[in-house]
Amino acid sequence: MANFDPRRIYDENELQSFVPVTLYQGDEELGTVQMPREAVEGKSEKEVINAAFRAFQRLKAAEEGLDRKQIREMAKDLDIHDVLCLRSAWMVASNAVNIYIERAQEDEKEGPIAEKAFPADDEGFQKWIESLVDRIKKDLLGLFTENPSEAEKVYDHVWKHVIAWAAEDMEKDLGTKTVQAMPGDEFGVAPFSWTGLRYATDLSLVS
Repeated sequence: MANFDPRRIYDENELQSFVPVTLYQGDEELGTVQMPREAVEGKSEKEVINAAFRAFQRLKAAEEGLDRKQIREMAKDLDIHDVLCLRSAWMVASNAVNIYIERAQEDEKEGPIAEKAFPADDEGFQKWIESLVDRIKKDLLGLFTENPSEAEKVYDHVWKHVIAWAAEDMEKDLGTKTVQAMPGDEFGVAPFSWTGLRYATDLSLVS
């Protein structure tokens, strides 16, 4: 079993599976979109490609609408670094532990090692996890502090997806044609008044 597979992500101990869909425009490869497995199961190839292309379009529109100045300011904010690194550390720790538990269940040689690695009682295990999260968070904070440009890339990536997710919710509620017909300046604000703020709060980017 592979140590890590980006198509299988644990989010708060719940396994999320993804299907990579590569998009083309003629002979030109546009990119690959990771689609939630539940969103494509049972659909035809054409339906899957259309859904992936819409996700790609939302990401491109979100990227074009990002406030780069605000992103740069956020990348300097140590308080935002702290909450984002904490959230990221929990996700890394959760994936590491759950993947190792899977390996221990599938490989009889790994089982005894896992039993020794993890505390047997719930309280001890929780403290062990929290200690692991603290170590990962410290490393992430160090990376951000030493490489401000990397922090900017992370915020750019996160906010691009926050806007795209919010736009997807808008399309479900208002219809794709209505959202596509919005002027650029209106689209840039609308996702945050719709659901973007909720996504940002879930990701601990705003208080």
